[in-house]
Amino acid sequence: MLSFLVFTDLHYDEVADGDKRIEEILANARKRDLDFIVSLGDLCNPVDENLKVLKQFKSLGIPFDNLSQIYFEAKKLQDGFLFCLKKCMIIHKLSEILGMGGVGMIIGFIIWSLCAVLFFVIGVVDLKSKKPVGFFTGVKPPKITDVKNYNKAVAMLWFVTGIVFELIGVPFLYLKQNSPAFVFVMLATVVLVIVMMVVYLSISRKYEEK
Repeated sequence: MLSFLVFTDLHYDEVADGDKRIEEILANARKRDLDFIVSLGDLCNPVDENLKVLKQFKSLGIPFDNLSQIYFEAKKLQDGFLFCLKKCMIIHKLSEILGMGGVGMIIGFIIWSLCAVLFFVIGVVDLKSKKPVGFFTGVKPPKITDVKNYNKAVAMLWFVTGIVFELIGVPFLYLKQNSPAFVFVMLATVVLVIVMMVVYLSISRKYEEK
């Protein structure tokens, strides 16, 4: 049975027992046979304190993904685009004509789409690779019996993920900034990533040398 750990905001730097909370999570993770760990919380900002906590989780030897870091980097990129294009009349007019959520949301969707394109690029690279491709950050791929079909399956996973990810981002075009509806966009993204990991583990086990 697949087993994974997902955690959100730890607030370890705001409470007296913050370090204890982290140690309890780490101890719990060590006791379980986890397939992967996902961070969705307040470890997005790459300051020394957060990097220290992330290092503790990565030291467990379990595939680990810090999705909150992706949000942090995307937010910085969006702010940069907004600064450069906020006075662009074409985007303003397009937003008014199509009833969109504003310049910031259009820029947000463009950045979201670039991430989807990145998924397709990864898929193309995986499809053309002659060696078994990896998936989790810092984790080497297993020994594979059929490299061609394994890489093809992983590439298709990236392609499908890119399509679904792009569809999830469509509300960016029509919602106002800070709309409560974005909660559903974020939840859908989390579910997509978890399903992606589960599917990859299934692919890995199918083609892994026994």
